[in-house]
Amino acid sequence: MVFEPERQPCEAAVIWLHGLDDRPEHWASTLAPARKRRPHWKWIFVRAPERRIACYGGMVHPAWGDFVDAGKVLVGSLDHESRDAHGWYAKSVAAVHAHVHELEKAGLPPGRIMMVGVSQGAALAAEAALSLRCELAGWAMVSGWLMPRARTALRRNPNAPGARVLVCHGTADEQVDYGCAVLACKLLREAGREVDFETFEGEQWPGRTGGQWADPPHLYPPHPILSNPASSHTSPPHLALFQ
Repeated sequence: MVFEPERQPCEAAVIWLHGLDDRPEHWASTLAPARKRRPHWKWIFVRAPERRIACYGGMVHPAWGDFVDAGKVLVGSLDHESRDAHGWYAKSVAAVHAHVHELEKAGLPPGRIMMVGVSQGAALAAEAALSLRCELAGWAMVSGWLMPRARTALRRNPNAPGARVLVCHGTADEQVDYGCAVLACKLLREAGREVDFETFEGEQWPGRTGGQWADPPHLYPPHPILSNPASSHTSPPHLALFQ
């Protein structure tokens, strides 16, 4: 799903990656107020392919890659250490890179492109952002984890400045353990990346209360990533999509 800027010129773009068994329509609706407040931005809500997922007995679900363990994603678990046996994650990364390259061809530089992923989409966003040969304005990982190829990309480029990163995670997350976020931040910082880590004490999902998503402006704390995508490293871009 693509939402062109309501007003020209196009100043920035957001690539949004949903989670397992989710759909872009959900996030396009949830973030409608945020889109309205950014009339010069282009929004791309990418749709995951339908795949037969191992942990669901081969039933078809929208997914960026396979899931082999029906339990929580933990540091060291099978899905945290996924070797991408089917090559699905690799294909998903290539698809995300294609969106970035298409935006570049349309005249929007990478420094004005932001990427956000949720859960499995966050793991994909991390791998896609870290393996790009260009630098984004910033990227965000909401309730996600770093897969092996993302960690390898960090090791290959130690101390590279890279785009600023926002990591959001609830301490009571029942699907992706909070420890995944702690490890991700540790590895990113050790590799010299500038990371903002937002912890949501006692919550399963950032900004989610009583089983319902809060209003979009309060999904995550007002945070400055993405508020100024044209900023340089001397004044780094900040990711505040929901102000």
